[in-house]
Amino acid sequence: MRLLERRVKGKPSGESFGGVTSPMVLAAGEGQLVLAARPGRKLAAFAVDGAMCFAREDVLLGFGGGLAFENGRLSTGEGESVPVVQLRGEGSVLLEAIGDVLTLAVRPDRSLSVRREVILGWFGRLVPRALTPSDAPCGQRGLVSFAGEGRVLVTTA
Repeated sequence: MRLLERRVKGKPSGESFGGVTSPMVLAAGEGQLVLAARPGRKLAAFAVDGAMCFAREDVLLGFGGGLAFENGRLSTGEGESVPVVQLRGEGSVLLEAIGDVLTLAVRPDRSLSVRREVILGWFGRLVPRALTPSDAPCGQRGLVSFAGEGRVLVTTA
């Protein structure tokens, strides 16, 4: 087992991937690894087959060794952001969420806006943008819009 560091622009940043309280580790060698959700949470697994996948660091429980990663941030508005990781290649991604996980399609002719706290991640070539209250329906705060083509993963909780 080895602690992973966040990678920014292809280089280690010196920061713990997943943060200090929940660091991501690389498990190598022979054997089986058993993972379980914490009480009150559910697991959701997704295959990444050459498409890009983005996930919030705080819901990412694990990913296959065939995936390369790069860390970044998702702007959620009002000067706030959350750590995210971009995963690409071939392999599986395991998320841990409170509530069920829904997959919402986004098409080039139809964007999607969701509350920032329900976003778990997304697949495909999507561009997220935090909406200002003046751009949001009914002046709502805390909405993020996705444009492009792909799928957005959200939680029902």
